[in-house]
Amino acid sequence: MRLRSRTIGARETFHPFKRLPTELRCMIWRFSIQPRVVKVLEKETLGEDINTLTNGVPNDPSVDDADRLSLRYKRQVYWEAVRSGERLEDDETSEAENNLLVRYFSFANTMLPPALYACHESRDALLPLYPYCFASETHPAGVRFNLAVDTLYVDIGLEENFVNFMASFGPMELSKLRNFAIADDLGYGNEDEFWQRVGSFVDKLTDLKNVLLRDVANCLDAIFQEMRLQSNPYMLLSPVQVVEKLSLNRKVQLVYKMMEDCCNVISYNCIELREKFPHELLRQLGFTEEELPLPSPYGDQAWRDQEWVTENATAVWGWRHVPYPDALL
Repeated sequence: MRLRSRTIGARETFHPFKRLPTELRCMIWRFSIQPRVVKVLEKETLGEDINTLTNGVPNDPSVDDADRLSLRYKRQVYWEAVRSGERLEDDETSEAENNLLVRYFSFANTMLPPALYACHESRDALLPLYPYCFASETHPAGVRFNLAVDTLYVDIGLEENFVNFMASFGPMELSKLRNFAIADDLGYGNEDEFWQRVGSFVDKLTDLKNVLLRDVANCLDAIFQEMRLQSNPYMLLSPVQVVEKLSLNRKVQLVYKMMEDCCNVISYNCIELREKFPHELLRQLGFTEEELPLPSPYGDQAWRDQEWVTENATAVWGWRHVPYPDALL
C-alpha cells in the first residue's frame, strides 16, 4: 500500500484511512478518545414506572431537567391514586412498603466521545471501552463510563444517597476505577463518621490512581460576590489587605462557586476540572498568581482531617460546565 508523502492539514480528509488494515484503524479510533469528567447523579421513581420514566434518561442529554424533576410530582400523584383507590388499608405506609415502591437509578448527562457516533466501525471499536456502570440496588447500570481514563465526579447532588451509591459498586467498578473526584460540599454538615466511610470505600478501589478534591479559598469567593453586587467597601485595598480584612485568609476554605457563576451557559453537559486558577478570573479580580493562596486538601474541616485525604488526595481549584468534551483535561 502506498500513501502520499505530504502533510495532512487539520481540516483535510485523510483519504487513505479506509485502506489501512482494520486493526490499525481500530487503534486510531481508540487513540482518538479523550478523558471525561463524568458527574453521576441519582434520581428516584416508582417501580411500576421505571421502564418508561428512565427510558433514555441516563445517556440522553436532550431530556429536559423539568422532566426529571417531574418524577417527584409523579410520585405524589401516585400516592394520591393509591390512597383514593384504597389499595392500601392505611394512609400511612410502612418503610418496607415504601422501599418496594421507590426505585433509585444513576444517570449522567456527560457527552460520550464523538468518535462513538462517527460510523459503525468506530462504535464497534470503542463501545466495549464504555460499559454500563454504577448500578443501584433497585436498577441496573445505566451510565457508560471508561473506567481506565474517565473521572468519576460526585458532589452534593447525591446527598444522602452517596453511601448507598458507594455500596452498590460491583467487582468491575471496584477493581478498575482509576480516577475519582469529590466535591468537599458532598458531606456538608456530616460528622467524621461519614468521611471515614468514604475513606473505607476509597481503600476498596484497588486500581485507583488519582483522587481529586474540589477546593478553593473562600476569600476569593467572598471578594467576587462583593464585586458582583458593586458594593465592595474594600475596593481601595489591595487583594492581600482585603483577605486580611475579611478574616478569610485560611489555607483552605470552602467550595469554589465562581467557576459556575462565570460560565454564561450552565446547561453544558461536560465538566472541566481546573488545576490552575483561570486567567480570566485573575484579570476580573485584579489578582496576580503570586497573591493566590494555594489549594490544598488539608485544613480544619472534618473531611480534611481524614488520613486517606492527606495521603492520597490532590486538590483542584474548581470546576465548570463546558460545551465540548475535547475541552476536558
